[in-house]
Amino acid sequence: MKHITPIIMVATLFFTGCNHDEEWSKMIVGEWHGVSWVAEGKPAIEDASTVTMLFSKDSVYNLFIGNGMENGDYYVNNDSLFLIPEKSEDVKMKIISLSDAKLELQVFRGELENIEFKR
Repeated sequence: MKHITPIIMVATLFFTGCNHDEEWSKMIVGEWHGVSWVAEGKPAIEDASTVTMLFSKDSVYNLFIGNGMENGDYYVNNDSLFLIPEKSEDVKMKIISLSDAKLELQVFRGELENIEFKR
């Protein structure tokens, strides 16, 4: 029995420690402002500060880029952010990091894009 307890503890940490979905689903809620949006090392959006994303507790998002707007649903699964827009194709973004102050995403849509937001 002495050896089983450490094995169970390690297994529990492995399975719960590798997936941030529940924690990140709560942390992502709120308003995020663009810092940078880079594709293959070059700015994909010249002024990333014109980008704002709002995530609600009800799993609805609003994306504002300049004068444009996109709405839809979202969810976090397997350390990725899934956007389900009302009028375009779904988008899967890998969550590189998420803290109270910073959100970093990575997406591949023909080229690798890295997107950074701040609160």
